[in-house]
Amino acid sequence: MVLNRDIPDKQDRLKFVQLEDQPSSPEFLKASRLLRVTLDDLVKRMVTGISSLHQKTEKESRVSVLFSGGLDCTTLALLAHSHIPPSESIDLLNVAFENTQSISNNHQTKRIQKDSEKSSADNHNSNTTFDVPDRQTGERLWRELSKLTPGRDWRFVRVDVQMAEYLEHKEKIIKLMRPNLTVMDLSIAAALYFAARGIGNSHLNERVGSLSPPMTYRTPARVLISGLGADKLLGGYSRHRSAFLTTSLSSNNWERLLDELAMDLERISTRNLGRDDWMMSWFRLEVRHPLLNRRVIDLLSGLPVHLKRDHGLGKGLGDNLLLRGLAHGLRLVESCRLPKRAIQFGAQSAKLDGNSKGQAG
Repeated sequence: MVLNRDIPDKQDRLKFVQLEDQPSSPEFLKASRLLRVTLDDLVKRMVTGISSLHQKTEKESRVSVLFSGGLDCTTLALLAHSHIPPSESIDLLNVAFENTQSISNNHQTKRIQKDSEKSSADNHNSNTTFDVPDRQTGERLWRELSKLTPGRDWRFVRVDVQMAEYLEHKEKIIKLMRPNLTVMDLSIAAALYFAARGIGNSHLNERVGSLSPPMTYRTPARVLISGLGADKLLGGYSRHRSAFLTTSLSSNNWERLLDELAMDLERISTRNLGRDDWMMSWFRLEVRHPLLNRRVIDLLSGLPVHLKRDHGLGKGLGDNLLLRGLAHGLRLVESCRLPKRAIQFGAQSAKLDGNSKGQAG
């Protein structure tokens, strides 16, 4: 894996303010088409030919998606839809950890409420306890997928993790993620662990505007599609932005960004294909990472950096630029505009151990 470290000239950089203003750069359009063709082929290989031996009905899911409601997972879900029999449902696993701040606020509210208002407060509590950022975007983009594919049953699985349940599993998670033992490792690993377990409450979006009642559910799917890795390859993290931004734009800014991307490339085997894979494989899942396939890594590593990330285009556009262009081409209007949010912050697992830093355990 060799990273293209060419520094773009000023005239090479893309000039547009929103995805509707598609850049006229032939280089960008060619790269976007190539990424779409490559990803579509990989997803097809990953979701077809899955054994139906344990499938109880033809509608039962054989494929699930690690679904935060982000750009990468929504794009992969839509690509998977094209290659899965239309009669099958697809499970979207969305994890949320108990919002302790919301619980505290609700307890304070209850103390000053009249008895006649308590029932309403209890209902509000159940709705807001797990109302974390990934839950909000997940539900929005679940509906976007449903509108684009009216014949598909998308099952949105709300994996709600209470603090007591997290503490019960914490030691096991720490053992599984070794030798990665920082608090940040733990917050990421915990989110992946509970998402992969696949137990939660679900709604089946049987048709647009028609939701089944919620039910306790455990996904029967043994194949899990993950969008992990996109941010490492396409400069989706806030530290990529920090590495680039200084008082003036110069070639040194690009060098610092390229150094960060090179470091991420080296870490893929120990983080995404190490820690993250160990978490999800614990539940005997076959985890498949289209964005970490060697073909995608080689393709994206070989592209000039300004086709992947350009901070001059602003947050929510310049980051993960090529994938945003691909998603826009698939008519994923909402997802292609969403700002990047790391899973530990979106699912709120980063708040489970307070503000502690350093080693976990």
